[in-house]
Amino acid sequence: MTVDSVVTTTNAVVGFNDIWVNGHSNWVNYPVGYGSLETKNLNGMPAGANMNISADPLFAGGNDFHLSDGSPAIDAGTTNSAPATDSEGRARLGPPDMGCFELLGPVLAPFSLPAVGGVGVVITGGRD
Repeated sequence: MTVDSVVTTTNAVVGFNDIWVNGHSNWVNYPVGYGSLETKNLNGMPAGANMNISADPLFAGGNDFHLSDGSPAIDAGTTNSAPATDSEGRARLGPPDMGCFELLGPVLAPFSLPAVGGVGVVITGGRD
């Protein structure tokens, strides 16, 4: 079965996306206003009316599309028609992150302080 659909600027809504270095240029061939940073999204990043941004997503690296600390895509997604978990089955936290992976919370690692005899905790990565 084949389904044909015509997408026009009157029926297409591109929202909650990060358009960055897409082979042509940022915001090329989008309807008027999609590249205008008119508001701020839930994480405070300047965004268009439909919460689109154009910023380096700060992926973990190479072919690893997990977000790294400081990514503008953190808490910049929407729960509207979105799954409750990411593609690895982790729950979406607060405002969800853009993309298929939710950034994990910080990792807590206890360690001993031999000179003092106490215990400390090192917090690395993840959300604030």
